[in-house]
Amino acid sequence: MQRARLRTYDKKVRALMAAGNLEDARTQFGIYSRFLDRAGRVHLIHPRQADRRKSRMALLLNKAAQKSA
Repeated sequence: MQRARLRTYDKKVRALMAAGNLEDARTQFGIYSRFLDRAGRVHLIHPRQADRRKSRMALLLNKAAQKSA
């Protein structure tokens, strides 16, 4: 488990949102979310930081979904 992997998943989700591909972005967000949970559990990052990152990404996804609808 590596921090670089967290950044990679973050970039993937953001790139898919920017391209307007929300279904794939939601799929990647699920993977990113599980990875964040695992990273928090093994203290790769602080557990609250993992929750905060998930929350902020979910807000971005929901905002993008409302904007496209």
